[in-house]
Amino acid sequence: MASLLKPGVSPVQSKDVVQSLIVPTINRYGVYLGFTGKSEDFLQYRFQSGADYLFEQQSYSYDVRGGFSLFPQKSIEWMTEVGYVSNSDTSDNASGQVELIFAIKYYF
Repeated sequence: MASLLKPGVSPVQSKDVVQSLIVPTINRYGVYLGFTGKSEDFLQYRFQSGADYLFEQQSYSYDVRGGFSLFPQKSIEWMTEVGYVSNSDTSDNASGQVELIFAIKYYF
């Protein structure tokens, strides 16, 4: 990405660098199951699990995540989520990824 920011790089060169980052042959086909629920008016929870097959790597991948949202007011959401992907969106078979997400949303 540093080459995109160098002075004198033409738009064509920048486009070539960006297009080289995209791998059009990653195909995933799988099944996912999700569950969401609500406890009282201020708490929502969710769970998702799934598995898919990566044809180019000839391997399986799975994904597990869960989280909850708190609504202390109608316009504010505090959200946290944790998840694991056994084979993240890369070409490396051993690229497991743990995600930990904290977010605050304000609705207006």
